[in-house]
Amino acid sequence: MNDEEKVIRKHFLDLYRKSWQSSIYSFTDFLSLADISVLTELIQSGEIQVDFVTLYGGFSGAERQIARFGSAEEFGWEEDFPIKILKVSPLLEKFGENLSHRDYLGALMNLGIERSTIGDIRIREKHAWIAVQDHMSDYIVDNLEQVRHTHVKCEEASEDEIAADVKLEEISFTVSSSRVDAVVSKLVNESRGKVLERFREKRIFVNGRVQENNSASLKDGDVLSIRGSGKYIFEGSDYITKKGNLHVIIKKYV
Repeated sequence: MNDEEKVIRKHFLDLYRKSWQSSIYSFTDFLSLADISVLTELIQSGEIQVDFVTLYGGFSGAERQIARFGSAEEFGWEEDFPIKILKVSPLLEKFGENLSHRDYLGALMNLGIERSTIGDIRIREKHAWIAVQDHMSDYIVDNLEQVRHTHVKCEEASEDEIAADVKLEEISFTVSSSRVDAVVSKLVNESRGKVLERFREKRIFVNGRVQENNSASLKDGDVLSIRGSGKYIFEGSDYITKKGNLHVIIKKYV
């Protein structure tokens, strides 16, 4: 465990004890996959009770999430997550660029906003929906006027838009086995030797935990996250080829 992991581990335990002892809800900032992996280990080791912490990112299947310490069963009341979803649209649709995740994130960073106050960014054609901590929403709405060369407007998203945000694209290909390194190699179009670097750098996650064992097999329904490349659901194999390879189906969050 490195120093950064020790710091975030201590932070989680402090928030947990504060909530437990004072009967108040405590919230983290938006957590990265690596942070969530540390929290998951604390839950699995029994240092944090599984029913005393909840993760939510504003979107279904969100990668970046806020942890809430506290329990309605223990406290007798519920406190909502401090998250708002903002919609960013071009002022003139026909002149709007096809902007990337990096473009939107860069525009937000240029406003002097901390990365930890921003969750997932979901893009549909020339529009984006961005999860933010609620105390930052008014500032972003008032100040986000341009992304790259496109002049934009920013407003709070409707409940209907948020509920319909998840879109999955089906991908299929053949692999020699359901080993995670074989599947990752196909998804990122890199050799298995090169993919090993991603495992060493702790950039591969399965079901929210860092996956360091590259030879582990994926099971049906496993959620595979490749930092910098995307998030996927492993649907399993529908048939075996004549050469004994597996034809697998993957669903990608888009």
